[in-house]
Amino acid sequence: MERSTCGKYLVLVGDEQSPRALLFGGTFDYLAELEYDSLTVAHLVQGGRPCRPPQPLRRNRLLAQAEDGLVRCYHLGDWKTRREAEKAHHQGEVSQA
Repeated sequence: MERSTCGKYLVLVGDEQSPRALLFGGTFDYLAELEYDSLTVAHLVQGGRPCRPPQPLRRNRLLAQAEDGLVRCYHLGDWKTRREAEKAHHQGEVSQA
């Protein structure tokens, strides 16, 4: 199930000490700006995979204003609800049997 409000990309824009932390969805739509000092951003960076911003994100006006080298992008893992995770786990056990 694809959720329209599920974050797929975290983009840090600006200098290392105080960048803007922007969250984008799977269709590259802007979802939110997060407080950079929060543990949430630290966990997303830690769990994300560094990547080059996809072309649609590079055209986004929020990123287009940033200078080269001041944009860091992270592809975030697929988020699942607890029920979805349990169902996937159960299906894996059944297919291995």
